Amino acid sequence: MSKAKTASKPGRTKTFSGTLPRGIKASQAISSVAGVTLRTDGQLRWEARIRRSLNGQVLKFPLVRYPIDPKASPNTEHHIDAARLMAEAYVRREHASLELRQTPYAHTAEAWTFGDLLRRFVQEIDDGLIKHASVKTDHSNAYLFLGGGKGLGLSQTGMPHLTRKLAKDLTQDDFLGRHAGSFVNAYIKVKRDGTTLPMAQGSKKRALTTIRNLFRIAHENWQIDLRSPIKSESPLVF
Repeated sequence: MSKAKTASKPGRTKTFSGTLPRGIKASQAISSVAGVTLRTDGQLRWEARIRRSLNGQVLKFPLVRYPIDPKASPNTEHHIDAARLMAEAYVRREHASLELRQTPYAHTAEAWTFGDLLRRFVQEIDDGLIKHASVKTDHSNAYLFLGGGKGLGLSQTGMPHLTRKLAKDLTQDDFLGRHAGSFVNAYIKVKRDGTTLPMAQGSKKRALTTIRNLFRIAHENWQIDLRSPIKSESPLVF
């Protein structure tokens, strides 16, 4: 059996040298898991960074961030202790997957919801890691599914019934189907007075092209065992 090796020295962070927000103890700012560190530059967060190699080849793992709200209640997602536990669980899961499957869990289809893929896509565009001609359009279109973006309609609400799905379970019907819940039917123009208009066909096609780009990058760059639910040979007709 091939052996996975750690590319960086394991160890425990004993102290924290940064400035902590009020209410957070120094003892809460360290992790016993190598690769899990607290970052105070910008958004307070835990970061999980894994460096491993397999058969002499360096493996690619996403840098995963777990935001912290200093005012969050204990046992809620963004409390410093809960966020640390999630970061540590992610690192341990990846190491276990390497030992059991000889494959990073992050490379398996089961590891990713559609929303997870989109959030990584947006983050890597923001970090300058993804660069192509339509990158600004792709960044904007991602929020049609994630929500929380600028504007009204899908940009604001997103499509949570899709983003909660495992990416491997998405089908072309989710995007091009004739039912009311498909993307092409849900994507309409919402005016400030609440009235709606049909969305231009070109806008819909560009959004669907974004999804193809996302899955291409997931497969080719991130080495995730996924294929686009929108078939490349299928004309974008609706």
